[in-house]
Formats: sequence, C-alpha cells, structure tokens
Amino acid sequence: MKKQMNDLSAVWISEGSESIRARFQVFSSQFDVQKDIIERYAAFLDSTVNSYDSMESTITVNASSFG
Repeated sequence: MKKQMNDLSAVWISEGSESIRARFQVFSSQFDVQKDIIERYAAFLDSTVNSYDSMESTITVNASSFG
C-alpha cells in the first residue's frame, strides 16, 4: 500500500495529491503497529480455539465414563 501511494506522484500531480500522501505518511507508521496487534490477537484466538477443543475433548471423554 505504501508503494502504491508513493507511485501516485507519477500520475497525480496536484496539491491534493501532495496533501493526501503527506497525511498517509503520518498514519503509515501506525500500520505496522496495528498489523502486529492484529497478528498477536489472531494468535491469541487460535490458542483459545485450541484450548477450547482440548477441553471439549476432555469433557466428552469424561462424560462417556458415566454411562
């Protein structure tokens, strides 16, 4: 995305172009931070699913021993 925004300077030359690219640059430093947060949250969710599946299997096995 950063490359595409920078490539705009070759085809869109105006004050608006400069303005939007400047604002994009301000926020682009946060993109990597936000990407890291999302990836860590996704890993947490994967871990939660694994824990749930393991617990569900344990409960199923233990419940079958009552029969």
